Amino acid sequence: MWTICFREFRELMSGFRPLLIAAVLFVVSYYTAQAAELIPDGMGNLSQEEAYVAGMRAALYVFGYLFVFTLSHNVVNKELEARTIRFLVTKASRSAIIYGKTLGTFLFWALLLLLNTILISYTAGTFYLIDYLEFLIFIFYGVSAAVLLSILIPRSAYTMFFGVIAAFALPALSFWSMLSEEWYITWVKFVTPYYYFQFDLFYMAVPFVIGLLFYSAADRLFQRRDV
Repeated sequence: MWTICFREFRELMSGFRPLLIAAVLFVVSYYTAQAAELIPDGMGNLSQEEAYVAGMRAALYVFGYLFVFTLSHNVVNKELEARTIRFLVTKASRSAIIYGKTLGTFLFWALLLLLNTILISYTAGTFYLIDYLEFLIFIFYGVSAAVLLSILIPRSAYTMFFGVIAAFALPALSFWSMLSEEWYITWVKFVTPYYYFQFDLFYMAVPFVIGLLFYSAADRLFQRRDV
């Protein structure tokens, strides 16, 4: 299981992708805070320090799930297409495979978010521990959804397509549901992480539990998958 985890982590860390993602998150966070200085009254009631973490949130809102699904849409089905899954199931249980791949992907994002949080914290002069934990839950939700999608759809070309759609649909539907009072859309906000960012860390337990349900569903489906 740990071998699968570290292998997935190394694959994601290879190349220029980690640097590009870290740069995008940091640049959006930094310049959002800098833009707040140009506004006479600032960004609402946000202080300069809060503006930095607000920028980090904005970066995750816009790019977070797009990056997650782009990088990890084929986290499982790539093994099915390459037939390497048959080798993996001889070395580890199916549950261990799903756990290792999910954990490896999550650790990749945990490291990137930690580095960005440290950079932003250094710039702002304070460490955003609670916000970092919220970011981890936000990403765990997306990682679990990507793993589930990769098992539901056996072709990586299709998961790339549907992953990109999901990356744009999730924030769009979530914010629409938060602003609307129509019964057919208001419920969406309760099953996406965006709504819970406005509350204390305790409420982020809801998207964390939903992420666990995605992971559990992925594990169950993979148990039944013919490899």
